[in-house]
Amino acid sequence: MMTTAESNDAKRLADSISQLPPMPQVAAKVLEMLESSTVTADKLRKAIEADPALAAAVLRLANSAMFSLPEQVTRISHAVTLIGFLRLRSLTLTTVLAGLKQTIPQRVADCRDTIWEHSVNVALAARSFAEKLTPSWSEEAFVCGLLHDCGRLALLVTRTDDYAGLMQGGELPTLDAERERLGFDHTVLGRELLKGWGLGEPLTTCVASHHDDSSFDEPFGEVVALVALADRSTCPAIEGDATRPAGLLGCDPELLEPLTEDVRLHVQEMRGELLSM
Repeated sequence: MMTTAESNDAKRLADSISQLPPMPQVAAKVLEMLESSTVTADKLRKAIEADPALAAAVLRLANSAMFSLPEQVTRISHAVTLIGFLRLRSLTLTTVLAGLKQTIPQRVADCRDTIWEHSVNVALAARSFAEKLTPSWSEEAFVCGLLHDCGRLALLVTRTDDYAGLMQGGELPTLDAERERLGFDHTVLGRELLKGWGLGEPLTTCVASHHDDSSFDEPFGEVVALVALADRSTCPAIEGDATRPAGLLGCDPELLEPLTEDVRLHVQEMRGELLSM
């Protein structure tokens, strides 16, 4: 039988889930189209151009240092052709998460920006680690890294003052601190947000499991390990040993420090446009 405390925690979680925003309609359509084997660049162009904000964001990111394209891109159709469907998915999800960020009250802007900066750092670091260790996961690692702490942003939307109170001093709260204050943690709410947006694995797995070392041996363990490695390498306050996910990915412990330093330099060079979204 559920105790009173457990019942209250379940109610708090249910209340927070009920307040989560839906996926924007055009973004949802684009993501659905990208799952089709028959979609064309022209169909995607028409869908994206139905949302001027999404179109502007796609062009802005396509022209950023993230892609280092050989020429300026001024048309959506050109952007889709140059970056490809997989990276278009990444850009679309980036704009969706940036849109969630914009719904957070201005009074907690410092907390919002701390979480966004961390998310951007982890996204770029995860992709960089993947390119060096497991190239086949590089684009998925970026998306999973960007979304891994979406639950923290969601908590600033649904439990604004409670969560901001946990971030005094500018530090990301621990899971234990979140559970004690809220009755659940950001990985739980993040998973529910992505499920509500219709996003499946490995995204939901990474969001739910990036703090859990045992998940490295489960399905999608490699990409979860990439996100955990990026998380722990870019933010010293994050709990967990970076050598564990690095070892699973085949990285010699003696090479981890110089590799991490290379990744950090790459993140600093690439993150400008993403941070300003």
